Amino acid sequence: MLICVFLLTFKKKYICIFVVFSRVLVFPFFFPHLSTCKFLFLLHFFLSIGRKFFFFFYFFFLFCLLTAKPFFLAVRAPRQQKSMSEEEFAEVFGFLLNNREDVRKMAVKGIAQQSKDNSALFAFLASPTHGPRSFDALLQFFHAGGFQLLGDILTILINCSVDSRCAEMLVSRRVVRKAMRLLEGIEASDHANSLKRSLEEMTLMLLSNLTASHIIAVDDLLQIEDENLRGFYLGKLHVYYNRFFSNGVKEEGEDDVDDGGGEGKELGKTRAEKLPARDLQKWILQILLNLTRSSEGQMLLTEDGDWDRTLTECLGSSNMRHRLLAAQCYRNCSLQSEHHAAILRGNSLRVCVERLCDGGEQVPGVEMMLAEIVAEMMLSEAGMQYLEEVNAKKHLQAAVAGKKVDDGTAEFIERHVLPFLDDVVDAYVVHGGDTVD
Repeated sequence: MLICVFLLTFKKKYICIFVVFSRVLVFPFFFPHLSTCKFLFLLHFFLSIGRKFFFFFYFFFLFCLLTAKPFFLAVRAPRQQKSMSEEEFAEVFGFLLNNREDVRKMAVKGIAQQSKDNSALFAFLASPTHGPRSFDALLQFFHAGGFQLLGDILTILINCSVDSRCAEMLVSRRVVRKAMRLLEGIEASDHANSLKRSLEEMTLMLLSNLTASHIIAVDDLLQIEDENLRGFYLGKLHVYYNRFFSNGVKEEGEDDVDDGGGEGKELGKTRAEKLPARDLQKWILQILLNLTRSSEGQMLLTEDGDWDRTLTECLGSSNMRHRLLAAQCYRNCSLQSEHHAAILRGNSLRVCVERLCDGGEQVPGVEMMLAEIVAEMMLSEAGMQYLEEVNAKKHLQAAVAGKKVDDGTAEFIERHVLPFLDDVVDAYVVHGGDTVD
């Protein structure tokens, strides 16, 4: 702000003082000349001087607002950062190959911080020019020995896997099998359990994203191409599922259950000392659901006795998410009648009918899944025979009449299940061999 003062005499009556604040703001002040300082003039001057000072401060305040406007605009609408170009991304990824560990670490952390919903980064990684080389630079740290960088590497891969183009690039780099080997390496390490569970959860999230977006990822996890190893990773997932049993997240309203583990008791001494539980089983069940997108996945899952027993138990779990995922797996498998015989070897259909009849399922979405499983199993002769043997029609009619199921589920059962089930009528044999209803 520029302030200049100019003194001028106006008609020998006033001394005019021009105060120049800037090139556009000039304010004049008129003071009486000494030769004209009469009483009336001085009275008039002092009456008007207050008004002049009021206008002075008014214009001064306006000037301050005008000069401060760019500052307020900068606070309200901050300048958006410009997206990085391909050359800049290439330079950053080049630091991943630097000989200095601190440089590599800073580069990985910087990419991880910018990897969420970054369309420019996704386009760069999906490009055939830069994608393969950049992903290979990241995957050099994708092993259990690189714990210092593994968390940020997994963050980058998880965020990028939501983009279908990047997911395809990751699948082509055999990330699914590398992730399964990573799980084994993490579990065998001597790091703290909290760190191991965190990294294992992120690895399962990556597998869930990849198997949800690309059928090739499903085939890689099932190892369809290798006859000798087909279904091997499916069995490994069951081992991890049982191992993570004591780490599941309890839902609101669930009772506190002692898992019997010594470490859990030690961590649970006080509420503040207890580490937050992680539901790693949920991610494994989500991966199983993704596997049922293929007929090979349905076949391997239904023929696996261990998984069939586990999923049947999940249908009655206290964890709503587990019940939903298990029901979705069975619903997908029941869509193909060739899998019905394998399903009937277990108890899953019986559990579905029981939970519908006794009103044990309180979530309408899960309840509808159970009804859909029953409806699909009716389409095969073996499934229909089983339902008639347990007199499913009688019990389902009673459940509908007794309002034990949701209205939507009741309507579905009345339309798509009950009309196709035969009544099983108790019969007795009278003397003489005649059968009477």
